[in-house]
Amino acid sequence: MDGSTPAEHARIVELLWDRRERPRSGPKPVLSPELVTASAIAIADAEGLAAATMQRIAA
Repeated sequence: MDGSTPAEHARIVELLWDRRERPRSGPKPVLSPELVTASAIAIADAEGLAAATMQRIAA
């Protein structure tokens, strides 16, 4: 590759995908991208891809 270390690669991915934790006031969000993705996959596996709508995933 380019001689970068795994830690440098992780930092690059973090910067590109803007995965930094931002300080926020108030309650912590209940949902995360990981939870939404897992819900979508579970619905699609059980009922087919057409059933995995945003409305259904949010329910």
